[in-house]
Amino acid sequence: MTVPALTGEWAFPTPPHSEVNLANGLRVVAVRAPSVPLTEIRLRLPLDPARTDPATAQVLAATLLPGPLRDTGSFAAEADGRGITVTGTVLETASALDALVTAVTAPRYTEEACRAAARGLAVRAGLLRADPTALAMEHLRAHCHGDGYRTMLPDGRAFAAVTAHAVARLHASAIGPARALLLAVGSVDPERAVREVATAWAAWPPAPVSAAAPAARVTGTGVRFVDRPGAQRSQILLTAPVPVPSDPRFPAVALACCVLGGSFSSRLASALREDTGLAYQVQAILTEHAGDRVVLLQADTAADRTEAAVRALGAELLRLREEPPTYEEVDGARAFLIGTVLRTAASQAGLADHLVGALETGTVPDALQGLTAALAHTGRDEVVAAAHAYLAPERFTGVVVG
Repeated sequence: MTVPALTGEWAFPTPPHSEVNLANGLRVVAVRAPSVPLTEIRLRLPLDPARTDPATAQVLAATLLPGPLRDTGSFAAEADGRGITVTGTVLETASALDALVTAVTAPRYTEEACRAAARGLAVRAGLLRADPTALAMEHLRAHCHGDGYRTMLPDGRAFAAVTAHAVARLHASAIGPARALLLAVGSVDPERAVREVATAWAAWPPAPVSAAAPAARVTGTGVRFVDRPGAQRSQILLTAPVPVPSDPRFPAVALACCVLGGSFSSRLASALREDTGLAYQVQAILTEHAGDRVVLLQADTAADRTEAAVRALGAELLRLREEPPTYEEVDGARAFLIGTVLRTAASQAGLADHLVGALETGTVPDALQGLTAALAHTGRDEVVAAAHAYLAPERFTGVVVG
């Protein structure tokens, strides 16, 4: 495959932006990206997973937004293991932010609304537990973090026990501006938007301040096999910790991961899917897992070919060390990753989603420019060293569910 040479066209131009950290701890970032006359809003509210009941947090997210924001479909809120993310696409930015600040600073949780939300969430959790991939991810989290793990798929009894009083208590004790992030991306004047948000949100009183929740420490080792009677397919999930995006080693790790399983022309896709048909799908991705940055190997295979697929995954990890990435593979991965970044950043929603994840870790708004430049200038030797250091077979732990 011939890969086009990298030129200045690969650089991501830093869009006009402005940011401020308010006295109450809220970080406000506005980015001008006027591709369409809309604005993407992201509000990230961190929670301490060790002190937060997952069912209560999910009901809080489902009932946080008032009807006018939620019912139009322009705003939604979702809880994960470490916080709540409010997502919105709006035409009138100022009025939407005014409604949002009211929802956050003066919430109204009724017993009727909380019980209705709990019933719906219980149904959704039941459906997810029946989904093989979601179930495998749940087993992976439990394997990696042992007794310290709190399920992301509470059962019906857990949701039924949630009351409006418990939701209001969680909001009062844990939802505050400290370490929270408000991001606006779109047809905005960044300086003006930051000033308006600062005025509207400065009076948000901080909740009791606690230290940022640390990443959950991985305690599981080896590969755990989980029996799922009657399953026709098996899900294989293997994971290992890697540097965070702000670490200078991250671009080399990203390139090594892409060579291994980040695209349809990767080694895993060729060996397990195209050449042998061992996997319906297989990939290696960099993602967050319980607050820690990890590489995740995922494979979906027929139940009777599970052992062969696990062996093939191990063989490809060994081959990455014995037959390091070639110049051609590194250049192909580089073109693929930079193209992916540029494609993501081309839309307001994609840019907002990328930035909210990066900013939550303390990254600056022009990080995309730095990432594309770093990917463009990372050499093969650095990629080989990263593959040896972070993609060695002995570093992985995980589960096989099937």
